[in-house]
Amino acid sequence: MGVHLDRHPGRLHHRLHRHHRAAPQGAEPAPAVQGARLPGDPDHHHRRLPVPDRRAAAGDDPRLRRLDPAGTALLRDPRTAGIRARQEPPVDHPRGAQAPVSILVGYLPDKGGRAALDLGAQLARSGTVEPLVVATVVPQPWSTPSMARVDAEFADWSRQQGEVAANRAREHLAIAAPDLEVDVRAVPGRSIPRTLVAQAQETGCDLIVLGSSPDGALGQVVIGATADPLLHSSPMPVAVAPRGYRNAAGGTVGRITFSYAATDDCAGMLDATAGWARRLGVPLRIATFGVRGRTMYPPEIGFGAEDAVLDQWTAQVLQAQERAVQDLAAHGRLPDGTTTALGTGRGWSEAVDEIDWEPGEILVVGSSSQGPLARVFLGSKALKIVRHAPVPVLVVPDAVAAQEVLAEGP
Repeated sequence: MGVHLDRHPGRLHHRLHRHHRAAPQGAEPAPAVQGARLPGDPDHHHRRLPVPDRRAAAGDDPRLRRLDPAGTALLRDPRTAGIRARQEPPVDHPRGAQAPVSILVGYLPDKGGRAALDLGAQLARSGTVEPLVVATVVPQPWSTPSMARVDAEFADWSRQQGEVAANRAREHLAIAAPDLEVDVRAVPGRSIPRTLVAQAQETGCDLIVLGSSPDGALGQVVIGATADPLLHSSPMPVAVAPRGYRNAAGGTVGRITFSYAATDDCAGMLDATAGWARRLGVPLRIATFGVRGRTMYPPEIGFGAEDAVLDQWTAQVLQAQERAVQDLAAHGRLPDGTTTALGTGRGWSEAVDEIDWEPGEILVVGSSSQGPLARVFLGSKALKIVRHAPVPVLVVPDAVAAQEVLAEGP
């Protein structure tokens, strides 16, 4: 009968018979992303199944170390860009230095587009990597042809709108930012927020910059139909310029203000913001905002009850701010010129306006701890602060802040 041959997990023989047993494990090719199924070959050193690097990396969640005290099988955080890191060659950055940030500007003519371009140029001059990518989203034509050639006419109109918008963006940046390398493109899409996120991921951008809605007061951040969904679900930081925002030619970021809630949940975000301030060489301001409650009527417990509560809250906030500054200094993370501020009022507008704001200032707001860790999710209080901010606002997901802190090292 000859030699009895069996299937081997590494290959299939050319001649098979019914008496040949199945392979010990499935011999099909391994999937690109391993799930609950078995690998294509039980030998993890087989040439068809490369062994991933299990050493700690920037995408690893340090809180998962306790699941593996030996450190031999550190788990990769699925909420970060670990999958993209496997597809791209790793880039070594010196310890304590973070990877550069690239910017995508969502440009819509006559709808806060110029403010978004100015803010994007300002951030690009402040230590990001070029080129500055500008994307204008145009309506996507229908995929089903029409006998009346309506689809062709719509496609021509959409293409013309994209060309007009792209040319307007180039003309403005040629005057406002001649020192920057710019990549302007028209991108078809049915949903502007989703298209911008997809375009940012495709071009490797880490930050999306938007303008405010034209329906609102000048000088205030007005959340429009494009910014609203991104401020609740974006997987990357989102910056929004106030309506009518203009930046001086060659202007850069002058100071970073962090909206500090004086809780333990925002310690990581404060640490990351301090790192950005040090990287840009600008001062950091830790600011807390509070609203005074309305006086009850009739005032059964006295006219000064709300004032007493506000005074107690103010004392606690000042102590928390002092501890935060001391903690940054103790770990060598305190930027030069760091200050603190406290704004209170009968409403959020009054509280935000109580502190002074400088030209070129950026307000950093962290995501709510109740939302998804890897996405932006603004709580009600944070959203109110954003709506009354007189300066550009940068909203950062918690996972991005954790990566920034981890990249800096201890």
